[in-house]
Amino acid sequence: MRIYTQVDESILEQIDKTGKSRSQFLTDAINSYLILDGSNPELIRAEMDHLRSTIESRDKEITFLQGHVSQLTQLALPQMTEGEKEERKHWWHFW
Repeated sequence: MRIYTQVDESILEQIDKTGKSRSQFLTDAINSYLILDGSNPELIRAEMDHLRSTIESRDKEITFLQGHVSQLTQLALPQMTEGEKEERKHWWHFW
């Protein structure tokens, strides 16, 4: 069965950014709507907002830890001279 509808260009851009085909996106949206029928949309929205904030805080924590690991790595590794750096770059030539 085919269903046709008019959709704003901005919504199409958002759909295209998901990486799914438009038909798959609409199928998923319809299935989600039917599954959530009878659920409180405000409750769902609040849960989604909570999940977004949790993801944002985890992303910030990951970024902080990546920077910290980078700093620790720089402190832990001895400073190499230019010759040593050049030697390390060409270690694979013996293969």
